[in-house]
Amino acid sequence: HLKTVFDHMGDLLAVLITLDEIIQKNEILPNYWAMYYRMTSQIKKEPKKYNVDEDKIWQFDKVILQKLKGLLLDGQIYAVCVKQEFDIPSFYEVRTNALFRKEFKHN
Repeated sequence: HLKTVFDHMGDLLAVLITLDEIIQKNEILPNYWAMYYRMTSQIKKEPKKYNVDEDKIWQFDKVILQKLKGLLLDGQIYAVCVKQEFDIPSFYEVRTNALFRKEFKHN
């Protein structure tokens, strides 16, 4: 029943582990990330010079640069995936889903 799903999930998790490993082994990527971050820091200092909305560049820094660095460069792609919460109360509940539990036991 769920064998195909579990097979594909296993493949996906293997890809995430592989991505973490590739990024961790890449010695050049942190240097380029630092250069990119310095560039965006310069834009934050003078947003009008670069014709950028000040609020948007700060939002970009917070959401993209800081979160991506923590996720990608720190080798956390796999960990974030497996640690995330999949239950959404009163919308989608995985842990208490009787049908899913029945299918899971069948496998």
